Amino acid sequence: VWARMLMVLAGSFMNFVLPMFIFFGIFYFSGVATPSPEPVIGAVMAEKPAAMAGLRQGDRILTIDGSEVTKWEDISRQIQGAGGKPFKLTYQRDGEVRSATLIPEEEPDSKRVIIGITSSADIYQPGILEAAGLAFQKVVFVLMAMMGALIQLVQGSVGAEALSGPVGIVQMTGEVANQGILPLLNFAAFLSLNLGLINLLPVPALDGGHFVMLVLEGLRGKPLGPKAMYYIQAAGVTLLVSLMIFTTFNDLMK
Repeated sequence: VWARMLMVLAGSFMNFVLPMFIFFGIFYFSGVATPSPEPVIGAVMAEKPAAMAGLRQGDRILTIDGSEVTKWEDISRQIQGAGGKPFKLTYQRDGEVRSATLIPEEEPDSKRVIIGITSSADIYQPGILEAAGLAFQKVVFVLMAMMGALIQLVQGSVGAEALSGPVGIVQMTGEVANQGILPLLNFAAFLSLNLGLINLLPVPALDGGHFVMLVLEGLRGKPLGPKAMYYIQAAGVTLLVSLMIFTTFNDLMK
């Protein structure tokens, strides 16, 4: 029984190992990006106040309503203090000082005032051992986030409309692929972890369900009867097919 248990768990185990290698490669060869304290724009969100005012990636914020900006925190603090009112901003681009007037907007959920920019990033190059440790931490972090999302789904705090199936996965993969190889590798690691975790759920027809059956077999000293196994597996397959149909309908509606 123990040998069959190991065989059942091997698939999910490899789903966890693959992202370790992917994240290690990303960290070791591309470095680790950390937010820069400099008041330099790293990205501008489309159709947000900053984009409509003509701000671009690489612009250095100099002043907001006459107050000097020396670090990125100054931007956040002064924008939050603006209370959603228009303010004048000066910035430097290619050695030239320019100005713009922005009208910030408020996020409906968090009530934060935003203009649609993110900070630039400093790239840190870790060594082999550090990259391996960072990869392990990333895998654990993503798995914990996924488990938290599953718990919220069961509790009902996250709606079932958030689920996606094969159609949604193909669409998301295409969108991520257009962003470049690194986002695509990150998404591949995410999908692998998601698959490994879902396969371990104690649902008949999944690896987790097989594992539970093997535990019962070990405790009983003999396997369940063919008829019992048939009905258990049939219930599991019915559940999975129903879930696939539901998520596909969700994806098509989106």
